[in-house]
Amino acid sequence: MSAIGSRFDSTRRALAAGSALLLLGWLILQLSTGAGGNGGSSTASAQLSQDTGLQPALAQWQALWSQLANEGHGALAPRIEDPSLRAAGDTGFMRYRNLWEQVPAAAQRQFQLAALANSPERKVRLLQSLMESEEPLLRFRARLERARIALRQEDEVTAAAFARAALQVPDLPAPARADATFILGYAAAQAGALQEAEAQLGRAIGEDPGFWDARQLYLRVLGALLAQPNSTASRCLERTRELIEQLGALPALAQDRSQFRDIADHFARQAQADSPAVALMTGLGYLWAGDPEQARAQLTQAAHAHGQGPALCEARIAEQARVWLARLPPSPD
Repeated sequence: MSAIGSRFDSTRRALAAGSALLLLGWLILQLSTGAGGNGGSSTASAQLSQDTGLQPALAQWQALWSQLANEGHGALAPRIEDPSLRAAGDTGFMRYRNLWEQVPAAAQRQFQLAALANSPERKVRLLQSLMESEEPLLRFRARLERARIALRQEDEVTAAAFARAALQVPDLPAPARADATFILGYAAAQAGALQEAEAQLGRAIGEDPGFWDARQLYLRVLGALLAQPNSTASRCLERTRELIEQLGALPALAQDRSQFRDIADHFARQAQADSPAVALMTGLGYLWAGDPEQARAQLTQAAHAHGQGPALCEARIAEQARVWLARLPPSPD
């Protein structure tokens, strides 16, 4: 997963962590002493004190907004070093041409024939010998292609099994591991196992920050998870931060600012738009696409507590929504 906070110097990290710790202490004190010490406040205080991931989540949350304030959405662009990258390409290390340099011509032809075959059965027959090749990358690629055939047949169990078999090949380059892990995340998402999909897609992006397809699917999985009840404030904050990081990363990878609007339009039409986290992300998407009025509508929605998620998380979301609303030009009305 991307780690925006890791690009800050040690002083800024220390300040962010210190601010988060003070905020956490203040919130626990308020909840434990407010409103006559009722049982609801005691329960909320206990939940916060048991949320062991809250302090780092708050520090990373603050770091994200500090960086956006200082550098704009360009700060969210992933750092890509491999010049052979294809930002929105196929799986199976097809996105990285240099990984094919040592593939024998006969094996390349066999892969091409499998790709052109009309029936899944013929594809599988052409790949069978390659799946046990002595050459590790050929063995990996054939197993991954077998997983992709299963995905096209909507057989997520078989797809995941072959993707795991592909990952058993030793000494894989990071982009190759990312491709196999993406298959696991895709299969999990198709099966409705959103938390498993979240974990696998996060790993794929960690292996290959330039993996556009993984980021696009990760964005949608996060949106779906944030539309559901989140068990802890830290989980809610982490997912909201990741959602906004993907919003910034995808247009940068595609070198196409119009994707801000495409992403915002997609989520604004979904039932997920009722989520304050999704409304915040959508509002930023419209803002960065140059549409302040659509941004205002979404940010206004995010600025009002919904009671759908952890109170602390919704309060942080509402706070940021109000900050960005204040930066908008006056409404023409």
